[in-house]
Amino acid sequence: MKNRSLLSAAVLLLLVSLNCSAQTDPKTIISGEIRNFSGGSLQLFLEEDINRKKRRLIAEAKSDQNGRFKLVKELPSHVYTLRIGDKKSVMLAIEKGQDIFVAGDAGASDQLKITGSDDTAKLEAYEQYRKASLKRMVIPVRDQIKQLKAKGVTDTDSRLQELAKLEIENYVKHKNELLGFIKKEMGTSLAIYPTSIRWDGEKNIPYLRELSKQFQNAYPGTEIAARVNEKVETIAANSVGGKAAEINMPDKSGTLIPLSSIKARFILIDFWGSWCAPCRGESRLLSELYQKFNPIGFEIYGVGLESSREQWMKAMEQDKRLWTNVSTFQEFETPVTFDYGVTSLPVNVLIDSSGKVIARNLHGKDLRLTLEKLFVETKVSASPQ
Repeated sequence: MKNRSLLSAAVLLLLVSLNCSAQTDPKTIISGEIRNFSGGSLQLFLEEDINRKKRRLIAEAKSDQNGRFKLVKELPSHVYTLRIGDKKSVMLAIEKGQDIFVAGDAGASDQLKITGSDDTAKLEAYEQYRKASLKRMVIPVRDQIKQLKAKGVTDTDSRLQELAKLEIENYVKHKNELLGFIKKEMGTSLAIYPTSIRWDGEKNIPYLRELSKQFQNAYPGTEIAARVNEKVETIAANSVGGKAAEINMPDKSGTLIPLSSIKARFILIDFWGSWCAPCRGESRLLSELYQKFNPIGFEIYGVGLESSREQWMKAMEQDKRLWTNVSTFQEFETPVTFDYGVTSLPVNVLIDSSGKVIARNLHGKDLRLTLEKLFVETKVSASPQ
């Protein structure tokens, strides 16, 4: 009897231990009711690497005849995308163990309503602010460009060139507004991770490093904290004084051209797109600078973020882009966009012969004046004493 009592006590202790263990790792519940979605399929993706656009399917479910569904799964604190059929999806910033409810209409354009997640609410607030800022600062300029092009105005027209310059300037202001919103409203919310796709700027590095440190303290040892830190360090590595990452992409003939194979005193790595009005507007200046400085040691390495080979080839011919141009036709999914922190176009990085970054995002007269100064200085330093 004594042995049986001891055995019973051991079993009870084991059950209590298992129960306590289960309580320390609570499961997340994502449920909802989606109108006009009877028997529809839902998929939950972990946003594994949001800057490299890598996600992983981790759960699936079907809705019942009333559009109700329920997913119960142990999930780490992270950012996820819930895909509802083929037409709707919603990003969720989830703390482990939350009970989240999703409601809406699969056939309507209205946004789905999410309850049970404060981090998701902060992400939604950020998105609303982002769209309003873009609409106020950037879209009106883009609309003016479209209107002029519809009238047959070419990229060499001074009106288009001025508008292209204004679009670049306003987009920088737009991204700085977004960082201001993060500072004021988001703290160390999980929702800051998706905002990282628009982080850049050398002057923002001190703030971003402090934000990353605070985020790691809030989510120690997690994958999401590591991703946030990686993005900040990538921005830092691409700042002045950093070392340019290798690029090895095919040119129009399919031949791989490593960046390291380009030998010159100064090289401009130019990220552009045939579809990008400011990029096309800058082509004339680049051609002028190339003709002037190439004989004395200037090269350009053009990285096309393209989807269409035909449009890329046509743009290079029209814009007289005679220097090295490469593309893998993956647009912003081109791997080097992450290595160089490219979140919008145009972007350029000026490096010296050793690959050290001298400047970043020089446009118009700033690029011209910088090259003139560099070549004068290097000529003087190379002169016999």
